[in-house]
Amino acid sequence: MLVVFFVMGSVAAQNKYEKEVRVSESEVPPNARNFVEKLNLGSKIKWYQEFGTDKISFEAKTKKDETRYSMEFSGEGLFEDVEIGAKPHDVPQEVMKKMRDYLNDTFHKYAIDKIQVQYSGSEEAVLAFLKKEPAISGLVIHYEVVVSAKEDGNYSLFEFLFDAGGGFIQRYKIVLQNTENLEY
Repeated sequence: MLVVFFVMGSVAAQNKYEKEVRVSESEVPPNARNFVEKLNLGSKIKWYQEFGTDKISFEAKTKKDETRYSMEFSGEGLFEDVEIGAKPHDVPQEVMKKMRDYLNDTFHKYAIDKIQVQYSGSEEAVLAFLKKEPAISGLVIHYEVVVSAKEDGNYSLFEFLFDAGGGFIQRYKIVLQNTENLEY
């Protein structure tokens, strides 16, 4: 199975390119597999290899109790982050207000398509948090928000990264793969 998602551009424009390809667990570095096993999610894990503008990484995706999890690792299997799907009402009200204020200042009209809470920092701190163990310093929380909006007369998808307080960090423009292919 091939899943392809394109995000194209240059660093100056805060854009990126990604292509995801489904891979078997045996193709994933042991460090990444071990991290996912420590979470005891108990569900089917789907592994992907991501090809970006300047890096190759691995991603594990699963769903538990109606919550989507995405765990990202470097090409060598080193932990990068865990993203957990969220709804606007799951985000602290003052944080959601700050993110919406930023989006209102950026676009005349927009729709939030997806929110993910991103946990990064030390592997130990993230594992402790996700397993509801006593807190370990080193946990970093961000919000990744995908938005549909009209810019320069065209509708586009954008990915925004906000800090734990709702402050803007980064913006990417998402360009979907052109699917106008001739098939015989």
